[in-house]
Amino acid sequence: MGSDTVNTLGWTTPVHNPGNLFGRASAGSGKMTDKDTFFRLLTTQLEHQDPLNPVDNEQFAAQLAQFSTLEQTNNMYNLILQSVATGYLGKQVSGVDGQTNQPWSGVVQGITWSEGSPTLRVGGRDVHLSDILAVQLPDPTATSAR
Repeated sequence: MGSDTVNTLGWTTPVHNPGNLFGRASAGSGKMTDKDTFFRLLTTQLEHQDPLNPVDNEQFAAQLAQFSTLEQTNNMYNLILQSVATGYLGKQVSGVDGQTNQPWSGVVQGITWSEGSPTLRVGGRDVHLSDILAVQLPDPTATSAR
């Protein structure tokens, strides 16, 4: 099973690595937090359960409560990402380009969202939040071409 776990109803769900709060989702990571997917799995499980041995009501309620908690945690995580990304607007940020290994820096000029993750516009380049290594207020004496 590898990095999967079996929940109380016997479904296998992927375990996500929370190690990098602002990191990109790993390639191929499942979206078990998606409501539609959850309810499709729930409906399928209920349709195919053994009528002589149905799911215990307590387990069923616990599973719904776990999903609700997971959904609220996901909503809080998204709010934190929005808050952090918005807080970088107008700030001087720097990092290292992952492909060329060259340092870069600039003022955050805008934010776009794609696949639930913020991308910052910094000096003509798109930068993922996890690529930022330092943040500081811009030098008020420096002139910047915008």
